[in-house]
Amino acid sequence: MSKVTAARLRELIHYDPTTGVFTWLVSTSNRAQVGSRAGWIVTKKNGKYRRISIDGRTYEEGVLALLYMTGFYPTKRIDHKDTDGTSNRWANLREAEVWENNVNTKTSKPSKLGVRGVRYYSGRRKPFHARLHWAGKLHSLGYHETVEQAKAAHDAKAKELWGGFGRFEPLPSPPKKEG
Repeated sequence: MSKVTAARLRELIHYDPTTGVFTWLVSTSNRAQVGSRAGWIVTKKNGKYRRISIDGRTYEEGVLALLYMTGFYPTKRIDHKDTDGTSNRWANLREAEVWENNVNTKTSKPSKLGVRGVRYYSGRRKPFHARLHWAGKLHSLGYHETVEQAKAAHDAKAKELWGGFGRFEPLPSPPKKEG
């Protein structure tokens, strides 16, 4: 079974690049009625994504958005700039190498500080250590007096290495004290 062509895709489905929503132009089954939203959400370990089945094959919506808009299949992965795999607005999508897609992720939950690339070492005069793993190498970016300084060192090096693909979140709010 061959992949859907851009012409066949446009014949069956309308894509709104502003909203990222695909709607059926042709009724292809009981589930695919004219005017209804195409596809469904699947949950993977790295997030939720939307998929659409066309002519017996299943496609990621981001791939179909690129095919619809350009007429070509992506040669790389599709990266959602805002990390929401269900948001397939044209402005939110870009082609990315595997590493580019990997650095555009939210801070992992195991991080005690909730700050990517910063670790805390108690008992040190400068307890916040900034570091960055890149291309199999650990870049130590020094010890800093504040978490803000360490995060700034990490983010500066990440921007240098990652270009526009890094994800730079604000510092988390400190926990509220009860009382």
